[in-house]
Amino acid sequence: MSAVKTGKTIESIAYKKSGVALVLSDGEKLTLTPDSFTEMPLYEGKTLSEKECAKLVSLAQSDVYYAYALKLCLADTKTVAEVRKKLEGKGASKEMIRSILSRLKEAGFLNDDLYAKVYASDVASLRCYGKKRVLYELRKRGISDAILSKLSFSWEDEKDKADRYAAILNKKASKVPNSKKRMKMIEGLMERGFEEDVAREAVNDVATTNDPEEERNALTRDYFALKIRYE
Repeated sequence: MSAVKTGKTIESIAYKKSGVALVLSDGEKLTLTPDSFTEMPLYEGKTLSEKECAKLVSLAQSDVYYAYALKLCLADTKTVAEVRKKLEGKGASKEMIRSILSRLKEAGFLNDDLYAKVYASDVASLRCYGKKRVLYELRKRGISDAILSKLSFSWEDEKDKADRYAAILNKKASKVPNSKKRMKMIEGLMERGFEEDVAREAVNDVATTNDPEEERNALTRDYFALKIRYE
C-alpha cells in the first residue's frame, strides 16, 4: 500500500527550547531533539508511511529516555548498570538502552573505570572503607571484575583509613572493659572492610586504656548484665 493511503500527515513543526515539536494529523504530538529531527526529511504537509511513522515515534520515545538518563547522570555520578536498571524500569527496549548507554559513554557522562577509581580513592578515604568494603560496594553498583582487578590498595592508604576509623571506635568503646575493647575494635574495623592484619596494627597504634574508674564502671555494667541474663 502507498504512503498516501496508510500514513499520517505532519500538520505543524515548531522549534522550542525542549526540542522540535511535531503535531500529526491524528492529533498525536511528538518532540524530537535537533539531532533526531535530522534523521529523516521532515516538513509540514508531509505524509508519512507506516515505516516512517514508526521510526518517528521510536525516535521521540528514545529522546525521552535519553533525557531521563542524562538527568540521572547530571544529578549524581552513576554506573552503567545503575542507568541500565533505571531505563529498564521505565520500559525502554534493550535496543534503546544499548543506544542510550553508548551515547552517554561517548559524551563522557558514563565511565565505570573512572567511577571505580574515584570511589576507591576519594569516597573510600572519606568514609574510611577498607579494600573489602570498597570492592563489595562497587560490585553492588554493577562494576565488572575486570575493572575491579585494576584497582590498587596500598598498605599505607589502608592503614591511614584504619587508623582514622579506629580512633572513632576507640571513642565509642570508652565504656567497654579493657579486656573486650581491643577485640571489639578489631571486629569493627574488619566489618568496615579492612584485612585483619591492618585492623590489628591500627588498634595497636590507636586503642587507649580506660582509666581505673571507667574500667570499674564498665566491669560493673558487664557483671549486672550477665547476672540478669543468666538469672
